[in-house]
Amino acid sequence: MKKPIYSAVVAYVLSALDLKELPTGDDGKLALNAAQDAELKKEFPGDQYESVMKNVNSHLALVAAAKKEDDATKVAEKQNVLDILAGKTTGDPVTEESPTDSPSESPKNSSEDLRKLVAEQQATIEKLKGEPENELSVKSIMNKALVGTALALSLSSATHLFGSMPEASAKLFSFEGRNWNAKAAGLKTAGKTDFTDVSTITRLNEDLKEYQVQNPGFIRDLYIEKYGLPEFWEKRFGVVDQIQDAVMDISNVTQARKPDWIPGFEIFLAAEKRRIYRIQIDMEFTGYQLQELETSWLASIYKMDGSSPYKYTFVAFLLKKISDKARLEDREGAIKGIFVPTPAGIKTKGHYLNAQSGVLHQLFSFVNIKKTVAQYISPLGKFINANAYEYVKGMVESLPLAVRNATGRRIYMSPSNIVKVKDNYKFINSQNNDYSGNDINYIDGYPNLPFYGMVDLEGTDLIFITADDNVEILEYLPEEKEKYRFEYLKRDTFFHADYRFGCAFVFSGFELPNAEFKGLAQFIWVNDAPIFNDTVSIPLFGSVMSSPIEINYNKIHVHPELISDVVKLTGMPAGTVVKIVGNQQMSTSSVIKKKTGGNGGNLDLTTDFNPKTTYSITMVVQADGNYKEVARNSDFPGIVSAVKTFNDLALDLSDGPRQKYEGTSPGTLEDIVGGNEGAELTIYGSENALTVSATEKIVVQSNAVLDSDTKFIKLRKFEGVWFETSRG
Repeated sequence: MKKPIYSAVVAYVLSALDLKELPTGDDGKLALNAAQDAELKKEFPGDQYESVMKNVNSHLALVAAAKKEDDATKVAEKQNVLDILAGKTTGDPVTEESPTDSPSESPKNSSEDLRKLVAEQQATIEKLKGEPENELSVKSIMNKALVGTALALSLSSATHLFGSMPEASAKLFSFEGRNWNAKAAGLKTAGKTDFTDVSTITRLNEDLKEYQVQNPGFIRDLYIEKYGLPEFWEKRFGVVDQIQDAVMDISNVTQARKPDWIPGFEIFLAAEKRRIYRIQIDMEFTGYQLQELETSWLASIYKMDGSSPYKYTFVAFLLKKISDKARLEDREGAIKGIFVPTPAGIKTKGHYLNAQSGVLHQLFSFVNIKKTVAQYISPLGKFINANAYEYVKGMVESLPLAVRNATGRRIYMSPSNIVKVKDNYKFINSQNNDYSGNDINYIDGYPNLPFYGMVDLEGTDLIFITADDNVEILEYLPEEKEKYRFEYLKRDTFFHADYRFGCAFVFSGFELPNAEFKGLAQFIWVNDAPIFNDTVSIPLFGSVMSSPIEINYNKIHVHPELISDVVKLTGMPAGTVVKIVGNQQMSTSSVIKKKTGGNGGNLDLTTDFNPKTTYSITMVVQADGNYKEVARNSDFPGIVSAVKTFNDLALDLSDGPRQKYEGTSPGTLEDIVGGNEGAELTIYGSENALTVSATEKIVVQSNAVLDSDTKFIKLRKFEGVWFETSRG
């Protein structure tokens, strides 16, 4: 018969009392000496001790019943052999369905007792599975890795991890073809899983689907949670690409009584679109990486991190770990993301903060591009510790009266700035005898406008106010972001998913049709602090055929794979200051080109901007749409030396590590003087071309002809010889 199931309690008792087997008395129940009994009562005080004893004795009864059944089977088998020897039977082999598998003594009573004991034992195990992590007996088990191993061993059958379970879930816990389960059960025959085997990948896919079918609650919890975003932001499902809601504002309906009939009222109707973004997860693993994840999963089982082992399988571990990270990135992107479309030809992975435009970038757009939201400018100047409370109070009192008194709105700011507001309030009231010292969560007189601390605003002094229902989390099919798939190619494994997600303000504000309209035209109120900190910028990828590039933020860094020359920028209104930062690690030769009569560009530059050799360029958008250069910085941070010039065909490194040839005629570099071992030298060219070719002291891949300001070659000194490291 199947071996009896050992419970977590039995495994712990054996470990806690350092026993190899449970001592029993004549009555078949647990018989401990005084010291053992005292130790057990110390581990499990009060009612817990009685519960442990009951569980252990139930286990012993189950073992006794199993032994009795085994004995009866042996008696029957021996009698069968004697009958064969005496010629009473034909000696046909006994099949699995043979009645000899049942006890020979009182089969009905024995089986009923056994079923009762098994049911009682299984109920105890199920109860343990559902107990909270901080329950004493389970917490004690979690703190002992040895017991975790013993638990996996004791609860496993000959074919499945954790043994008996519903038939529908059995496949996930099978040892066959699932080496991770065999390792968790402690089988000595279990080795490392071959994750480069296509059959393993196929099985992972099957198990992912099976796990989602068998654990709909687990999956549902993953896709309906709020990503850590404010719990009062509503979710809207079924958004395919864009969504819009109309807003209607009616004003001046009533009028003073008069003898003439003059009907009419003022109405404003408009709509604002909100967008959802297509997001993908692309992951690539080697067999070694998946084996490391497999080991992490085993550690989670042994320590029971977050759950009982019954709720863990390797595929669930993968699903949970990757999904948790994806949801954190979705959450951060929902607040701080700036969407930048990635064109074909870019081979490096895009950053998750460029996968969607979050609420901060939407605020930037409302204020700086669409101009539908006017910023609050405080007469106190900048938000600082000394004026924190009065600053926010002034912002609240600047709101329209209807907004100030309405409910369902909040004041968003960083948690640290909320502390500054509270501290400043306490300081203001330090001499007030009636001040209670209460921890305020709103400006006095406006409890309908509570503070909300948003961690993503840390590092900024941004404050904005809007209604709770004016921000929505957008999804298409909430379950699609948990639809993963493994694929296999050569020695690598690929793991991917696709879904749609977004977070957006429902309404921002609207430009009034005429100055006389008295209706409400703004739905978000924001102060004039920078929305993003100074380090935030978006990548410039270029575009196919050098077509115009629409930008949605005014601080840009050149991507190392800039796929084409940039000749035209659009997207920013007149008066916007735009800065582009170069990149010394560029792998292409693309540049940002000056406007000419033939290229159709709008970049009014003094000369072309080479992002590989020049640090930054600053432009102002003109009324005619041209981007006019107003500043240029050649030196990248960290380079303090200016570019020195030399006229001879030999240069001295003591003049500087960056030198430019300005001879009166073309020539070939003959010698480099000075420089310690490991020194780096950058040589720039000019109209009079300098050729750098191989000599006894110079090693280059091929002749480098430096015939313009933008061309250069880098050399490094090694064992007295200058070797080319890069050129451009």
